[in-house]
Amino acid sequence: MGDSPAPSIRDVIDRSPVSRFQRRTVLLCFLLGIADGFDALAIGYLLPAMAAEWEVPAGSFGPAITVGLIGMIVGTTLVAPLADRVGRRAVLLGATLLYGAVTATIPLVSTVGELAGVRFVAGIGLGAVVPNLVALSSEYMPARARGRAVLIVLCGITIGGFLCGIVAGRLVPTLGWRSVFLVGAILPIVLVVVCWRLLPDSIGMLVRRGRPDAARALLARISPELATTPLDDSLSGSAPRTARIPVGSLFGSRSRATTLLWITWFATYVIVYFLYSWLPTLLVDVGVDQGVAILAMSLCLLANTVGGLSQGALIDRRGDYFSLTVGLPVAVLVILAVPSTFGQPVLLTFLICLIGFFAVGVNQALSTITAEIYPIDVRATGIGWAFGAGRVGSLVAPLAGGLLMTTGVPGAVIFQLIAVPAAVGAISLVLLVLLVHRTRRRATAMAPSGTHPTAADAG
Repeated sequence: MGDSPAPSIRDVIDRSPVSRFQRRTVLLCFLLGIADGFDALAIGYLLPAMAAEWEVPAGSFGPAITVGLIGMIVGTTLVAPLADRVGRRAVLLGATLLYGAVTATIPLVSTVGELAGVRFVAGIGLGAVVPNLVALSSEYMPARARGRAVLIVLCGITIGGFLCGIVAGRLVPTLGWRSVFLVGAILPIVLVVVCWRLLPDSIGMLVRRGRPDAARALLARISPELATTPLDDSLSGSAPRTARIPVGSLFGSRSRATTLLWITWFATYVIVYFLYSWLPTLLVDVGVDQGVAILAMSLCLLANTVGGLSQGALIDRRGDYFSLTVGLPVAVLVILAVPSTFGQPVLLTFLICLIGFFAVGVNQALSTITAEIYPIDVRATGIGWAFGAGRVGSLVAPLAGGLLMTTGVPGAVIFQLIAVPAAVGAISLVLLVLLVHRTRRRATAMAPSGTHPTAADAG
């Protein structure tokens, strides 16, 4: 027995029961996700009131929205990866404080140009938060619950946007649009204060930063007997600290996985942001009642959340990602069928919900496979750049939709064009899942007996 290999940090977490400490960590990430979603989607709810007060066309706010999305791309690709150098907790709370503080200044702006500048800086913070929420929550949960934990955290973003709509509906008529931005500023700042005391850092990153005792103390909070359990060299403090942002490490042996991942993120974000930007407008344009269009959009958002959680549960139960490969092919067929139901409100709404469940739900579940592909020392970088690829899709979708509508392309044709990115995403995702499955098998063959390797271990 003395020759048996000591367990790794991942093995320790995977074998231990889920503790209250782990659940609290995921809850805090969920709350930070709510704050992020609240601020990210606030501008969409408040544009009509701001345009009316400033006496400018609502369309003139387009640059401010686009610049905010560019800020998010900067945050996901350049700021989020800093967590692989200085730790998840520092970057996560720093980015949250940044967008909260900047959002507090929005009530002072009076022009679209000023708003664009503020939203760009806020976008940097908003973009840096999500990849580190995914990385931190996935690292603290065992494999059997990791998918659900990540999806719960991401659903916090959706819920935050939903809550922002409720708050805006209550406050704008009485206190004006500025009050909603103030709520959006106070919420993240309060959460930073709370999380400063309660949110732990990544155990693996503590090891890589030469703090094995702090890492062992956190493991002991997961299970007390771990305080004296022998562990392998991953707790020896000998692992080198990352000297630079390791963007290059996403390629090399991981080039195929990274390329397929980015294509899939881009394709699914095109679908998501096309629907969220143009669905109500497009449906009304083809003769659908405005109330039906708004209801379809709301239920699509709900189906998105349900679809993401369902995918996470399937991933945890099956232990693989093959269930992810079903959603986008189904979505392609549904998208092509939607125009034939424009005159049938009930069936139309049902099909829109199916798109939300399958296509948008897959977009949320992609975070689980992204977190597995990259090892812990480049995980925030990998997730950040994957989200960045998706954010590029989020820029393309609104611009393409607006261009198609202004050039007079029929609404039915525009809607069916969404099937193109869905098909591209379906192909790339199938290839990615097969690659991860093959890499897992290779890692299993190479791993010592009794360990539980993942795709990242083979990389």
